[in-house]
Amino acid sequence: MDNEGDLSIKSIKFHWVIIIIIIWGITLLGAFKIGKNSSSGDTINLQKKIDSTTASSTNNIVEVEREILISALTPKDQNERTTQIEKSNFDSRIKQAIGKTLSEGHTRDIPHDLSLLFSAISLKNIRQAIDYVNSIPIGPQRESIIKALLDRWGEQDGLSALSYALESTSYWEREVNIKAAISGWARSEPEEAYKWAKSNPTNSLFNNSRLNSVLKEIAQKNPEDAFKLASEVSDESHKSEALKTVVDELVTRGLLGEAINWSLALADGMPRTLSLAYAVQKWARYEPEAAGNWVSENFDDPATGELSDTVARMWSASDPNNAMSWAVNLPEGNIRKESLHTIVERWIKDSGYLPAAEYLNQFEPHADFDTTTREIVVRAMNDDPESAMSWVDSIVDENLQKVLRNMVEERIVDKENDNDTQKLLN
Repeated sequence: MDNEGDLSIKSIKFHWVIIIIIIWGITLLGAFKIGKNSSSGDTINLQKKIDSTTASSTNNIVEVEREILISALTPKDQNERTTQIEKSNFDSRIKQAIGKTLSEGHTRDIPHDLSLLFSAISLKNIRQAIDYVNSIPIGPQRESIIKALLDRWGEQDGLSALSYALESTSYWEREVNIKAAISGWARSEPEEAYKWAKSNPTNSLFNNSRLNSVLKEIAQKNPEDAFKLASEVSDESHKSEALKTVVDELVTRGLLGEAINWSLALADGMPRTLSLAYAVQKWARYEPEAAGNWVSENFDDPATGELSDTVARMWSASDPNNAMSWAVNLPEGNIRKESLHTIVERWIKDSGYLPAAEYLNQFEPHADFDTTTREIVVRAMNDDPESAMSWVDSIVDENLQKVLRNMVEERIVDKENDNDTQKLLN
């Protein structure tokens, strides 16, 4: 019996041990689950805090440019843009300045107000500022700010700015950037910028735009020096374009007389002719009568005489009647002939052939009027072929007269046939 009692007690103790182990295991398992759930909740809450903090930080950074940029971006672009901004580590003042500059808008006539941006940049961060602007979606606003920054950089450190501009793999983008950088350099160190542009010309047969950018800046402070440097360019095509650049700047600054006199002093040749043409064309646009009188007074100069057609073209757009009065008084020859034709062609285009025909009717037939009369005949023969034929009779050139007479006669026959056909139909 005692043995059986001992076994019973041992059996009970064993069962209790098992029960305790099971309870302990359940407790551990529950604790593990609770801990896991608690950890997961903490992680979610922590992530929310991180997201909230990141969003707040990002909003602070991009707020200044959001109005102009975010509306143009897709959700994917917005995420990429935010990532780019978060990675940027230079002064937020630059970002704010760029954002404000962008938000103010830009047109071809009204450039950006860059004062805030320029006050925020220095040689230490200007490259970062340009890289940052380059990350903005492409558009005229981005390009105009980059050019402005490169211009500013060039003014402070020309060679560094040019070094950056030369890194572009796109030819056109590289040339635009170089022109911006070297323009700034020319304001602070014109001689050095001129030497660089002359030694590193644009790869073009027609002009050296790099050199022209330098000359334009020099002309603003030392116009005579700029004209002299332009006239010393060895390549004829490049010289003509360089002179045009300087002349344009001279006229803009109210130095038309200097532009003409300096051009007249050049050696005979195409650059001299074109330089005069650029100046007179600008003059004739605003004061055609004065320009025309000057051409008449200096008609003996071959280059000046050739400018008659330039004056005729500009004057006929505003006052064809007085332009014709001026042209008919030019010395007889091809120059007068071409000038008359230019004026009448524009006059007919704007007002029909009758005003020009009435004006020419007061003059005796002359070979210089032939091409002008031809314009009247061609325009008149569709409406009034009989009247057109009377103009054919005034043409001096027999071959031209014969050709036009045949044309008008054919038109008269066609018109008669059309009338007969119309009668039959009625």
